Amino acid sequence: MEALLAWIIGYEAAQQKKRGEQAARLRAICAKYREMSAKETECFARSNERLARNIEQGNGAIREAAEAIVALEEIIAGMDKRNKRYEAIRSRALCPFDNLPIDFDVIPPCKAHNGFLSTPNDLLASLNRDGYVLIPSVLSPDDLSALRAATSRITSLARSGHWPHIRTLPKQFPPWPSSAENGIWGVQHLLHPSQPDQALFLRSYFSDAIISPVKQLLECEEDELVMELYNLLVRPDADFALRWHRDDIGAEASAEEEERRLGEPSWHAQWNLALWDDRSLVVVPGSHRRARTEEERAAKPFGEMPGQRVVEMKAGDVVFYNNNILHRGVYDATVERMTLHGSIGHAGGSKARARNVLQHGIGEWVEQIDFSSLDEEARKRAEGMRKRLVEMGSSSGNVGFFSENE
Repeated sequence: MEALLAWIIGYEAAQQKKRGEQAARLRAICAKYREMSAKETECFARSNERLARNIEQGNGAIREAAEAIVALEEIIAGMDKRNKRYEAIRSRALCPFDNLPIDFDVIPPCKAHNGFLSTPNDLLASLNRDGYVLIPSVLSPDDLSALRAATSRITSLARSGHWPHIRTLPKQFPPWPSSAENGIWGVQHLLHPSQPDQALFLRSYFSDAIISPVKQLLECEEDELVMELYNLLVRPDADFALRWHRDDIGAEASAEEEERRLGEPSWHAQWNLALWDDRSLVVVPGSHRRARTEEERAAKPFGEMPGQRVVEMKAGDVVFYNNNILHRGVYDATVERMTLHGSIGHAGGSKARARNVLQHGIGEWVEQIDFSSLDEEARKRAEGMRKRLVEMGSSSGNVGFFSENE
């Protein structure tokens, strides 16, 4: 009898241990998967209540607990499958190359789907994370053809010495001489009153294709936008490159100075809009959020930089980028290039933006622009943006140049 009693006690202890192990397993599963849909939560609650009741009663606990766990594991498997499917869809739509197990030398940033990222937050998040974001195919075939023809005309005038507003070789930063005898790599002032195709460039600059993403990136309303620059980057007359730089922070800045300046709002949106395929812009993704590393400071001005990426654009693509990202330009004299290079500011940062904008000389002629070729909505937009630019110039005085001798 004592032996039988001992066996019964041992059996009950073993059963209790099994029930405890099942309960512990269930609790571990529950801790791992706390976020569930309403339906999944309801299923979990029913199963959990049934398990707890059976454990308490001690009748058929093992069988019922096993069934409850199986039910929960099926729910969890469904959740995992759904989440993996969602992540796959999201990665294809927003950043199709991020998850490929390949180390590309040329990697596009997060791209838009059908012209725009899925939400304004995606556009801004990509810019904040990488320092640049590419939106493909913002131009219709007709617009692309018209802009190619217009930029070809103004470039021919510039190369032949009949358009004095140019970027000349081998100078990198303003001011540039007005003579093209050493060759050019850019054409300035597409919105100048005497520019033969000014009306077309006005429509391009003030178009919804540009203004809409600018408002998203600056998180502002239209009455806060400030007219800034619209220039053209072209095939150079000889191979040419820009050194690694940030547009408004000098190479001599200390790490502390860089951190302080990079922590300030940028107050503008800057873009390149390619009319021909273009792979001239090279960036270090994420470098707009931090000071340079020792390795970056030691890198050669025209050499490769750790982590650099070539921004590869197709004709009609536009890339917006933070102008204080570490970047450079590499221009091949044998490859056709017509890339519209523009910027639009935010009224809240007029003081900070003054030198970057006014050093190009736009204040000398901007008030002479006639906006009558624009439709009413675009004309009102343009007049308001010009007014805020003029106000910025009036309050800024002599702003000097970023790097006058380079």
